Amino acid sequence: MSGVDPAELTSAEVYPLGRSEPGALEWGRPWYDGLTQFFEAAARADDAMLVWLD
Repeated sequence: MSGVDPAELTSAEVYPLGRSEPGALEWGRPWYDGLTQFFEAAARADDAMLVWLD
């Protein structure tokens, strides 16, 4: 990543702490699978997606 310091992102708590540890992001797996299916269905229907992260 150009211009991005991972240590700064960690200290600003932009990413979950310990994300480099095995299994650290497994908490999000139940939502990821459903989200993947949602995006795949939209793509098959040739629908656009608007993603807003706040």
